[in-house]
Amino acid sequence: MAFPATPVWPAASVVPYSYRDALGRLRDYEGRRCLWRVAAGSLLLATVPLLAVGGFVAGVYIAGDLHNFWRVLLGAVVALGSGQLLSFYVWRRRPWDKLVADRL
Repeated sequence: MAFPATPVWPAASVVPYSYRDALGRLRDYEGRRCLWRVAAGSLLLATVPLLAVGGFVAGVYIAGDLHNFWRVLLGAVVALGSGQLLSFYVWRRRPWDKLVADRL
């Protein structure tokens, strides 16, 4: 039996070069004008843990006391929904890489 050769990794997740190499190549073409992309990318990367911790803190604040079931439930939804799922979504989309890769 013959099986067709398929790539091990999906084509969308294969990166031809590292972030540092991509930034070096972009700097060769644009000079120092591209350095704002590094600062914007680091701010986007910082949003991932801020969303996770911020969502957890917001959920605890909403829950307040543990005597009201619906507020505790809403706090859990906010902590898990906005905090964890939104930060996971941002992590999977990787907008800090797209700032450099899309420009190349």
